[in-house]
Amino acid sequence: FGGSCSVTPTVGTELVDDFRVVCKDWNDDVSTSQLRYQFGFTGADGEVLFGLSASPERALILPAGTISISASVQDSMGGITSVPTVGTVVVNQLAPSACGADVVLQAGSKLQKLARVSEFNNLAEASSTKLEGG
Repeated sequence: FGGSCSVTPTVGTELVDDFRVVCKDWNDDVSTSQLRYQFGFTGADGEVLFGLSASPERALILPAGTISISASVQDSMGGITSVPTVGTVVVNQLAPSACGADVVLQAGSKLQKLARVSEFNNLAEASSTKLEGG
């Protein structure tokens, strides 16, 4: 295998900023096209894992708090290499005073995008955390 994973940015705002996780330079003895990736995060409410994907990157919308990002890479034979801590990010709470129309529209647009592309786990986590007052 022998690749690496990273997350950017390391500081952002909930429902506003996308946190992009990228895994690169991973290889399989058989074929790099057979690699599958799984991403997740752990915050105050526990761990959230997303399904396996052929894409080596993923954009996450995260709840407020200090969040640990994880990744796993699976080869064509089912072997898995885990990267338990890709990085730790600080996600600042969206301040009510900063909730002007443009910020509300931007956050709403991100949630709509998640719903449109079947990112239901990320949509549910992002919206339920905010609705619960997090």
